[in-house]
Amino acid sequence: MKKTLLLILLFASLSFASLAWQTSVGSEVTTKPVYFEKNIAVGSGDGKVYAINPSTGAKVWNVPVGKTIIDLSLFDGELVSATTAGRIVRIEKDGKIRWELDLKKLYNTSYIYAIDSNSNYLYAATSNGIYRITKSGEGSKIYETRKPPTVLNVESTYLLVGAGDTLIKLDLDGKKQWEKTLDFGNFWNSNPITSESFSMVYVGALDNKLHAYNLNTGYERWNVLTNGWVLTTPLLADNTVFFGSTDGNFYAVDAGNGDIKWKIKLSATSVSQPGKGVIGGKNAIFVGCTDGNLYALDMESGDVIWKNSVSGRIDSPLFYQNRIIIGSSDGSVYSFTVERACSIDSPVDGAIVGKKEVVVSGRSVSEAGPQQVYVNINNLGWTEANTSEDGSWMFIIDPSRELVDGLNTISCKVVDRNGEETGVYTSVSVVKDPNAPLDSFIVTISEKLPIEDKPFTIYVNSKEDGSPVDRFALSIDGKNYTGNKNITITLEEPGSYKLTISKIGFTDNVRWLNIARAGIDPLFIGIAGVLLLLAIWFIYTRFVKKVPGGK
Repeated sequence: MKKTLLLILLFASLSFASLAWQTSVGSEVTTKPVYFEKNIAVGSGDGKVYAINPSTGAKVWNVPVGKTIIDLSLFDGELVSATTAGRIVRIEKDGKIRWELDLKKLYNTSYIYAIDSNSNYLYAATSNGIYRITKSGEGSKIYETRKPPTVLNVESTYLLVGAGDTLIKLDLDGKKQWEKTLDFGNFWNSNPITSESFSMVYVGALDNKLHAYNLNTGYERWNVLTNGWVLTTPLLADNTVFFGSTDGNFYAVDAGNGDIKWKIKLSATSVSQPGKGVIGGKNAIFVGCTDGNLYALDMESGDVIWKNSVSGRIDSPLFYQNRIIIGSSDGSVYSFTVERACSIDSPVDGAIVGKKEVVVSGRSVSEAGPQQVYVNINNLGWTEANTSEDGSWMFIIDPSRELVDGLNTISCKVVDRNGEETGVYTSVSVVKDPNAPLDSFIVTISEKLPIEDKPFTIYVNSKEDGSPVDRFALSIDGKNYTGNKNITITLEEPGSYKLTISKIGFTDNVRWLNIARAGIDPLFIGIAGVLLLLAIWFIYTRFVKKVPGGK
């Protein structure tokens, strides 16, 4: 019962960074957020499309369209939703339904996988082919695939369809221009994107590859092999293709030749399309993961600029007017501000801490730097952290003085010359275990017998895990030092010194240290003595013993 209560408390205190608002839509968010007529529209698992005010998070309207909503698309100035059951609904600006089309009833279409549109027509990839739908809601099949078409991209003069193991390019009337078949695996979830400047099509597949095909001929120009399925719809930005793989890595590759510019291991798989935006004045790629983590990655290097989490899987993010907006399987839509933000990388949410110091660290960004990070423990006031020029920061907590037994909340905020973060702050929860044992030190001295006026090094490690110990205190006969992992000192006088090593969460290590008098190195004296004895023995056995009368 105690463990259950603890888990409930932990999940009630998830981390949010620069959260502007959070709005519940009743059930899991099933579509990417779409900007529509001054609102943010999302589809929900409760069968409704919701319009949300992007400034306040207030729900403006909702309209029931049927379960389960698979996709939203802007078409002819209005919004169109599609459900997996074959229902397509066109929604007006005020949330009223203009028309609806039931492909299942009319054409025995059991499933819709995707919709997309251009200025003239809406297209639907369904279980029995590709349908074209007019602005007035009239539908007709234009192409029948051998296998269900699961991915779709509609451009002004053509469309691209992935059906099973085949990628097909069609004109707008359904006439096939080319097709390309995989050696193995299928196209799934990753909608193809195009580059007119490179004349390329980019698409992921279940053969663990991102493929690049010639837009005009279908010839494969290159591919990038990963160690997992490529389910994300790629993002093309600044001549770079960004995508994730189920191997847990996120990739940036050259759009022209496929060379990997960088890749980074994330906490979980990314299966939704990433988004491009800005955070703290830095160009960033926003990536949502299946474990609820949202990353802002530096476009050029892939470095993590900022990270935060919600309690459910994240769909594709939308960057809108200095906000990053996401929908989650936890049933909420979130809006984060991006002018300034901080993240807490350590400790992780839900960590158990004992008597040792807690090192809180993370990253911060600001459009109006230089910024300073402040930390709040259990809502008892803000204390300045140590913030570096690159935005990284650190704060040390003494659990015996600053944490209570059980659940504790640690928050951070950024202050810059234009202001500071307000609202819901980045926070993590840690649990202090009052029964945790003290650790002890492993102390190693570089010299067996240190000599006066000669430097020697003291190495300090944790007995618990063997790791070097940072920020330990060293006292030698009342003279105090501090060290990180080790410390090099020189003692000027020979003699016996009392040495004490201490740190929060450790048992003090007390020992006596003998310092020898300077002069001939005792080792050399010992060696010389041995050599002298050997010389005497040699003379005795070779000469003295042979003298008549010798014994």
